[in-house]
This record gives sequence, C-alpha cells and structure tokens, in this order.
Amino acid sequence: MSISNESRRSFLKGSGLAAGGLVLGVTVPKHVMAEFIDGADGNFNPNAFVHIAENGDTLIYCGRCEMGQGISTALPAAVADELEADWTRVEVRQADGNEQLYGSQATGGSASIRKMYIPMREAGAAAKLMLIAAAAKVWQVPANECVAEKHFVINQGNQQRLSYGELASIAATMAVPQKPKLKEKSAYKYIGKDLARHNLKDIIQGKLTYGVDTKMPGLKYAAITHCPVLGGRLKSVGNKASALAMQGVIDVVEIPRFDVPFGSIGGVAVVADNTWTAQQALALLKIDWDTGKNGSYDTQAYKAQLVKNVESPAELGKERGNVEQAFVEAKNIVKATYTGGHLAHSPMEPNASVVWVQDDSCEVWAATQSPADIQKVLAQYLKRDAKDILVHVTMAGGAFGRKFKCDYVHEAAVLSQTVKAPVQLTWSREEDMRTGFSIRLMLSISKLHLTKMAMLVAGYTE
Repeated sequence: MSISNESRRSFLKGSGLAAGGLVLGVTVPKHVMAEFIDGADGNFNPNAFVHIAENGDTLIYCGRCEMGQGISTALPAAVADELEADWTRVEVRQADGNEQLYGSQATGGSASIRKMYIPMREAGAAAKLMLIAAAAKVWQVPANECVAEKHFVINQGNQQRLSYGELASIAATMAVPQKPKLKEKSAYKYIGKDLARHNLKDIIQGKLTYGVDTKMPGLKYAAITHCPVLGGRLKSVGNKASALAMQGVIDVVEIPRFDVPFGSIGGVAVVADNTWTAQQALALLKIDWDTGKNGSYDTQAYKAQLVKNVESPAELGKERGNVEQAFVEAKNIVKATYTGGHLAHSPMEPNASVVWVQDDSCEVWAATQSPADIQKVLAQYLKRDAKDILVHVTMAGGAFGRKFKCDYVHEAAVLSQTVKAPVQLTWSREEDMRTGFSIRLMLSISKLHLTKMAMLVAGYTE
C-alpha cells in the first residue's frame, strides 16, 4: 500500500484550488478566528481549518489523532453542522504535526471534544456567515434576508439559491466574523446524531493506513530488543556474523540510551529487507545485558513495601472535630487495602513508525498521540529545529496513552540515519509488553481516609 502525504499548501496548489475558494480557520487555544491573509492561494494560517473549493467540495482537517474513538468524524461534523454543509460533500483529512497551525495536538484524557468542540463549531459558523455575506453582496440584499441550508445560501425573498462553490471565491474576500453566534441544540443536524464515521467504508475494507501499513520505495524493515530491566545497559552483542550472513539482512545496530523524556532506553536492532527476516536475525544474536541496580527488583517485595507504606500511620493533613472520639463512637469501622499489578497499555497495534532521515530533512509516519513530542525528541537527537521534523499522523490501532511516548520513533530515526534509507521499525508484541511505560496501580485506604470515614459514620460533616 502506498501513502501520499501532502502539505496543506501543496495540496491546494496541486489540486487546482488555488485559483479560488474559501479557506477558514480557527486559532487555538485563544478560541478566536485567525486573521484572514489574502495570499496567492486564498490561504491564511489557521490551526484547524475548512476549505471550500469552487466546485463546492469541502475539505476539513482534524488536528487530533484518530485511534478508533471517532474524533476524526466528531470534530469535522461539528464544523459541518455550523457550516450548514452537506455531509456528503465533505472530505476529512488527518492533519500533520504542526502546533503552530493546529494548537495542541496531544490526543488523550478524553480532551479532544472538550477543548476543540467550540473552536471547531466557531470555524464552521464563521464560514457560513461569510458565505451568506457573499450571497447578499451578489443579490444586493441585506444579509439577514439570506439563510444557509445544505451547501446553499437561499434568498428568502425570492427563493433564489447560490451554491457554496459559486460563492467560495467571493466569500474568501469577506471579513472573518469574530465569535459568531452558534446554533441552539435543537437545530443540530450532525452533532450528537447517529452519523456514520466518515471513513467507515475504508475501515471495513481494510484500506486505512495504520502505523504498520506505511510503505514507500526503498523502505527497510527493523526489529528491536531492549534490556529486560529498566536502567540496564548493553554489555556485548555476539554472533553478529551469523545474523549478517542471513539473506536480506542489512545491518545490526546498537542503539544507545537517549536520556531525554521519551527517548529510547537503548537496545539492539536488526535492519533487513523485510520484518520477518529482521526478527529471525535478531533471535540469532547473543546479547549480554548489565541489568544494573534494578536487576534484583522483586515484584512481591515491592508490593509488600507499598502495602506497608499505606498501612503505616498517616501524616495528618487536616483535622475537624475529635478524630479519636469519632472512632470510639463509630458503629462500624471499615478497613481495606487494595492493590493492583503492573499494567501494560497493550494496544492492538504494537509500536510502529517509519522514519526517513536525510541530510536536509526528516520525515516521520507514525501512529502517535503527540506529534509535538516526536518533533522535540528528534530535534534534540538530530540537532535540528523541531519545525523541520515533518510528522505525518497515521491511524492508530489503539493507544491508550502509550503512543504519547515516542521511543519507538526515535529508534527508527537512529536506524534510518545509520543505513541511510527510510526504515520501518515494528516492535514485537513481547517488546511491547516488556518495554512499555507500565502503570503501577496502588489504590489504598490509608488511616487518613479511614479517619474521614469514621467521622462520617459518627455523624461529623465537613
């Protein structure tokens, strides 16, 4: 499967839309409309934007990562609703990593709707008012005598209609309304309705490009293993000759620890002409690790220490009433300690990315929840400006927070720079489970919590 990722400007120029059309955006996080810039292609510099071509086709970009939660439908639908667009005329595209244009693109914490719902609606509402203003100018009537409906503006006086495509170029010359009035809930057509995902057909037919699907000419493939103990280091790699002798193997690369947030913890990788060969060659290596100070780590001992900590007398944070008396008078005292083990994120799609490092560029294709973190880490590693790291955000086959971290992208960059070719690194399921950013859950009711419970049982209130 091939993948094409064009910049916003090159798309508009290459598609012939530069000749005319309406481009509108919204500034995030200030929640105000960006200033319209009258350029050769009718563009201005938004963070999230809609483009209406002269034939009426409407393109809406989504700045947040789609990982199955439906955000690439929900946010553009909010634009289309306020725009009074015909959803069948709307194309949705995933935005590349660019916080200057799109604001924060960090996708997590169930925050995409909470943070982008109003700005996206405002973008659609402003575009609608500009199209109405354009129609009013054509008909020489007051704007309040015109209404928008399903990709048309209608003259209420004589029922004349002008399509959005016919109005796009004129609308592009109109002032961008600031804080346009938004619809009442009763008028919603798409928001909160049973709207099919914009890419449902491609999902069903398996046509979407996930991180592991990215392909391009000259692509090499890599497999990696890391120290099984956090904080350990590589001592030696044996049997390299056997691995390198395998047909299709290109190189065995030792990746040092990159001690920045979300950089690689260090590992050994094999680059080959396909993933299977890379994995088989990696298995031939005789790797000796120095597990370091955490080599003696014991899960049960750690758990016991945590339990001991929470069951020890707690430091008094705040006191109201007589705590000891509350315990004495309480009819029931409930005490419990709850523990949980180390948890892995375990998304269905393991960590995967393609990186192509060249002398004058660095291009990334990755299922990522935070393209900005990729730009920061690779900028530090390559000693380049973050803005020069181009990150294409692919569909993610699950993430759950794991793909906020970009160690798997940094490692692909190291390999690409080493073999001087684009490299796709795919972690095995074993590496994903063993080398993830584990979550340690220790839910407990300490004496401080018990005190509050006893007070409530005894009838005390805060």
